[in-house]
Amino acid sequence: MARVVEIVAKVLAASLAVALVLYLAINAVGWVQARGTRGDINKELTATLAEVVPTEKAALARLAESDPRPELSWIEQDCDFPTSDAGWMVQAYSQRCTLITMTAWPVADQQAAARLADSLPVELAGAPAEDSGLPRCVTLRAEGARLGLGDRRESTFVAPQDDTDYGCGNYYGPRFRARTLAGESSDLDPTRAWLVVRHEQELGQWTLGCLHWSILFCDNPFGGKPAHGEPPQ
Repeated sequence: MARVVEIVAKVLAASLAVALVLYLAINAVGWVQARGTRGDINKELTATLAEVVPTEKAALARLAESDPRPELSWIEQDCDFPTSDAGWMVQAYSQRCTLITMTAWPVADQQAAARLADSLPVELAGAPAEDSGLPRCVTLRAEGARLGLGDRRESTFVAPQDDTDYGCGNYYGPRFRARTLAGESSDLDPTRAWLVVRHEQELGQWTLGCLHWSILFCDNPFGGKPAHGEPPQ
């Protein structure tokens, strides 16, 4: 009996060793593939940024000529990692990137914001639109889909905020994970009212899959560090 137990134990140990080797080998292949995917995304983003960033810089320059001149303006690239889930378990990761151009003027009130928005080029500020309905965050002009990826322009009156009213949240300020490509990104002074002209456009979305460094859980192949590409000089 003891001999049988010993044989079974050796077989189980050998099986576990083989499974571990296969498991590590599969993930090693996945890691190599992730490096190749990162390189491909970097190349694609570099080419896309070369096309769109000069256009957005030109738009900032046009808006800077308005009267009054804007107080804040910048261009940023924001990348995140949406997931495909099954219940509470992540099945795969993707990388999604957008380019956000932001210009902001301090204003006296909503009426002043509306007059200023009406004086701006429609192709930059958007057309008259229905209000988004967000508290203290009034959409004055807009163009494009409100939700999802794509191309969206909007001019918004952002009312002064207080400690208990978050209103627009961080939507009209720099994203915490974004990198600034032009200008100087800055949070809006919450004690003042603003007109914010915002342009968000999709740069791309790519499927990354996952790495199974644990049996149950799917890990991000990029380790939470997105591929960014290189912006034009």
